[in-house]
Amino acid sequence: MRASLVKTVDRYLLPYLSLPRILFFDSYTGALFRRWPYLTWRRFRASQYSVATSHSSLPQAQPLPISRIAGFVIAIQLLLFVFHAFVFESLSYFFDGYDPISAKALAAGLFLLSVTFVPGTLLAHRYFNKPVRVFYRFAATWLGILNFIFLASVASWLQLGLT
Repeated sequence: MRASLVKTVDRYLLPYLSLPRILFFDSYTGALFRRWPYLTWRRFRASQYSVATSHSSLPQAQPLPISRIAGFVIAIQLLLFVFHAFVFESLSYFFDGYDPISAKALAAGLFLLSVTFVPGTLLAHRYFNKPVRVFYRFAATWLGILNFIFLASVASWLQLGLT
């Protein structure tokens, strides 16, 4: 039953998922072949397969230049700055009865929260220790909360404009 399920998934489902096929080397026959990455229900012996090395005849993927990665990171961080600034301006407009010290504390807090997600993501892709996982989880949770706060801010401005 399990073998037929795997064959059915291989034949009908996997070609429609946009999963890249990976080049494997079969150590028993010495053959190179392409397969989809093993999914959770599959079991295989790690010693039987190894990823093909760079001396294979098929073209290898080139790493992204650091300038493209840096440009993407800067663009995402600027977008997060804009979202946090919009939330801060909305909060300061609609709740204008608080003192300037709390406004500065709110601005500082939102600035610190705005720079948590990108470094957390970069660290999480590089390291897998407990502090990095906790930091990334905190940053991702805050980004999810920010999503709802941002949408509430937009709705507040729309409501103010309609009245």
